[in-house]
Amino acid sequence: MAASGVQAARYAPHLSQAGDEAPPFVLFALVFGAVTFNLVLCFANTLVLHISEIYVVGCEALILSLVFLVSYRSMGQVHLMLIGFAVMWTLSFASVRFLDESDKTIDVKIIRDLAIPIAFFMLGTRTRNLKAVDTIVAIVLGTVLVVAAFEYFWLETFVRVFNVAHYYIARGTIEAHQIFQNSDLFVSGIRPAGAQGGRNLLPFIGDHRVSSLFLEPVSMGNFGVIVFMWGVVRSRFDNKLHLGIMLGALAAVVAADSRFGAG
Repeated sequence: MAASGVQAARYAPHLSQAGDEAPPFVLFALVFGAVTFNLVLCFANTLVLHISEIYVVGCEALILSLVFLVSYRSMGQVHLMLIGFAVMWTLSFASVRFLDESDKTIDVKIIRDLAIPIAFFMLGTRTRNLKAVDTIVAIVLGTVLVVAAFEYFWLETFVRVFNVAHYYIARGTIEAHQIFQNSDLFVSGIRPAGAQGGRNLLPFIGDHRVSSLFLEPVSMGNFGVIVFMWGVVRSRFDNKLHLGIMLGALAAVVAADSRFGAG
């Protein structure tokens, strides 16, 4: 832990005492909210009310705003300049694409895409307690794997509660004709069979690409890669193998049949 504290101090030198850190439950709430809000909205769209794009945008804006608010005390001039540059650069890029008629509107989504990793990196500087972060990672990973098992073993029940296809149609991400074989999963939720198709990782478990909390398999695979990297880094810090985290991350990559993640 002493070595971990030294490493953390490089990125959060202002955290001179424990009272300066964000409470672990706040960090957990923000991270857990970020990975589960789409599942909650999908549930609402399936069983409660119609969800439109504005609900998704509102949730993302709220979570990012809260993350930046909690991270504010970690931000110095360099961080603020980086955030300002990222916003201006992406806005300029989107404007050029609009003027070049590559896009019909000025797409500000790319600003959000860059803001997310910056925001959560800054959130990570709000604590030196890596054991608490290990717990957050373990809880989120465990939740992902439990929901993944539910989706894989009880798919018909899962889509009755979380109709992924209808949710993405409602929010305007995909169109009805893009759904593969009238599936209630995301458009890439099933590997097409055939000579060049089918599952790549452990083919015997079927062509269903599990998405869990993320509702679409690419994000599930990316999550597995990030958690695996966390396990590798923590193993190096502690001089012991964080095998459970890494095996759980590999399970997420395999369940999602993420070729990129496996590579």
